[in-house]
Amino acid sequence: MRRSPNNAHSVDAAIPFLSVIARHRRRATDVQRYAYSLVLPATSLQESDMTKTFSVYAALLLLVLSLSACQTTVKRSDSIVERAIAAWNSHDPDKTVTAYTDDVVYEDVPHRIICHGRAELREFVAGCFASDGDVKVELEKCWVHDGHGVMEWVWRGVDIEQFKTGKPFTIRGLSIFEVRDGKISRDRDYYDVATQMRDVGALPK
Repeated sequence: MRRSPNNAHSVDAAIPFLSVIARHRRRATDVQRYAYSLVLPATSLQESDMTKTFSVYAALLLLVLSLSACQTTVKRSDSIVERAIAAWNSHDPDKTVTAYTDDVVYEDVPHRIICHGRAELREFVAGCFASDGDVKVELEKCWVHDGHGVMEWVWRGVDIEQFKTGKPFTIRGLSIFEVRDGKISRDRDYYDVATQMRDVGALPK
C-alpha cells in the first residue's frame, strides 16, 4: 500500500525500536518474531487509520522490549490470566468480573468503550454475551512481569446482535494489562473488527 508522508514518518520512527530489540540476543528470536507480527499488519490498514494505529504498535514494541530486557520468559499461560480466561468462558457476567479489581479500568479500544469499576464492566460483559453466542476465548501466549502483562488471545463466537447474521466468526486480539493483588486492574483490548465483519459477511472477503 502506498503510504502518505505522515505514515511514512511513523513507520520510520519505529526503526530504532526494532534495531534495539535485535540487539537483545537472549530469547531474541521469539521476541523479534512477535514484535514484527504486531507491526507488519498495520501496513494493511487504511491510511486514515494508520498513524493512530501505529502508536498502539509502537507502545506494544516498547513493552515487549522492556520485558525482554528483564529476561522474562515467553509463557503459554499465567495463573492470573488463566483465571480471567476461565471467567470469560463461564458466560456469567458476575463470575467474569471477579477476575478484575473493584476499581478496574477496562477499555475496548476498537469500540471506544471504557469501563470504570466492576459495575460498568459487568454491564459491558453482559452486552458481549448478548451480542455474541457460544463465546469461546483461547489463550495463545502471555507475558507477565512486575505487575504488567501482554496476552494474545482468540475469541470465537456466533454473531447474534451486532450484525444479526447468525454466522460464526473468529477474532485474534491482544490485551495490555496491569495486575494488582492477583487480579487485573487495568486492561486495554485491541483487535480488528473488520475480521469479524468479513467472517459474518458484513464485508467482502
